[in-house]
Amino acid sequence: MKGKWALVTGATAGLGLAVAEGLAGAGANIALHDLVAPKQAADDLRARFGVEVVSAGADLAQREAIEAMMADLLARGGAIDILVNNAVVRHFSAIEQFPPDRWEQALAVNLSAPFHLIRLALPAMKQRGWGRIINMGSIYSSRAVEDRIDYVTTKTAILGMTRAVAIETARSGITCNTLCPGTLPTPAILNKIATIASNSGRPVDDVTKEYLGERQPTQRFVEMNAVAAMVVFLCGPAANDITAPACRSTAAGRSHESIRSVAMTEQSGQSVVLTGAAGGMGRAITKALLESGRRVVLVDRDAKALEELASTAGNAVFPIQLDISDGQAVDRLPDAIPAQFKPVEVLINNAGHDIGGRTRFDAGSADDWSNIIQTNLIGLMRVTRAILPGMVQRNNGHVVNISSINAVRIVPDMAAYSTSKAGVHMFTETLRGELAETAIRVTELQPGLTRTNIILTRYRGDRQKEKDYFDQFRMALEPADIARSIVFALDQPAHVQIAEMMILPVNRY
Repeated sequence: MKGKWALVTGATAGLGLAVAEGLAGAGANIALHDLVAPKQAADDLRARFGVEVVSAGADLAQREAIEAMMADLLARGGAIDILVNNAVVRHFSAIEQFPPDRWEQALAVNLSAPFHLIRLALPAMKQRGWGRIINMGSIYSSRAVEDRIDYVTTKTAILGMTRAVAIETARSGITCNTLCPGTLPTPAILNKIATIASNSGRPVDDVTKEYLGERQPTQRFVEMNAVAAMVVFLCGPAANDITAPACRSTAAGRSHESIRSVAMTEQSGQSVVLTGAAGGMGRAITKALLESGRRVVLVDRDAKALEELASTAGNAVFPIQLDISDGQAVDRLPDAIPAQFKPVEVLINNAGHDIGGRTRFDAGSADDWSNIIQTNLIGLMRVTRAILPGMVQRNNGHVVNISSINAVRIVPDMAAYSTSKAGVHMFTETLRGELAETAIRVTELQPGLTRTNIILTRYRGDRQKEKDYFDQFRMALEPADIARSIVFALDQPAHVQIAEMMILPVNRY
């Protein structure tokens, strides 16, 4: 980033200063903004990182002040190559008591100012064919919270602004992204916690733990340096093709730091138990769940593959090595799930195999077809029986069963597999009927031909047979296609239940 100029608003201290430090450390020249020019912070930054640093003071609630500041900065550096819209104001109050002047200020600083700054920075960015715009959102960009109408409204609108800018600049070398951090130790939050502690007569540490526990299971703040590192990443060459998504960053255990192409939904933060997590389909589902802001308990019998997957996903996942055909082990599953991943709100029964399948029934091994049914059907039912009581007790949850097109169509030489999946189909139908008077949703997915490891295991690791099998077909689904379909079903409003979804390649019927 050497030679590029980055403007960070609201940068006297806190997150803004952390972002400025991260960019300066990557070699960028820095324009530090705040209501009063942060000269001391600028001097410190210049001395520490050896880059050019200027300070700028401007009231972002005033368009004329924004225009004057930008004119001065553009004259000095020729362009603002990186724009980080970080400055924010907020007021804690119920809607009916919210001061109108505070509302107008929040709209001006939190929303109109980013618009004007982007409007004024874009011409020079386009002329140079390069630019990075990062708007600071929040976890409240996608969910509501009491007594913060100004913050929730403006941070939600920032997502729309980001998408609009990104689509207009998509072919210009400019990217525009939103970062949505979880709870940070900002002065406003620390003051709020201190007020609660004072009013209740409780220790600040206890109030902090309780306050964060309702939002982040780790009961600790998001580190500002972690958010700054994401800004640096989005400004680097690895992010050249990342534009428009919201990047959600919360304390470990709450969600995976991830790049997202869709807005967060009200189901964000759900805890999910996923079986067969370490296989091809399971990995794709895990990725999609993490990107949607959910936490995942990874269940698989392959300890090595499970450990490898968990090591790449951070603290938003928890691995449990388990063979779902082991009834006693399945019964202990709820006790193995840590508190930060409870309550379990979603169960995705994905585990299954066809080892020894694709043979005529009378020529196949009885042990093979028995093992297929034990895993694909009996194991699925056992896991459901272990997790479901908690959902029933809370009257909330979603069960997603992965069956197959084989559940409803005849495919010769696949008797055991088709029987197991037909069983899953009828089990799902029956379960949905039994739970009809509850708020629990039950979904069945019936994928067609999909490029997963199930074909390789069917032929006991013979890759030539796997290749020959797929070569018969012009097209197959990818695991990510199924994963997206699952997230679609999960993201529906609470009163909408996707009962059954058949997913086929376009050349199949």
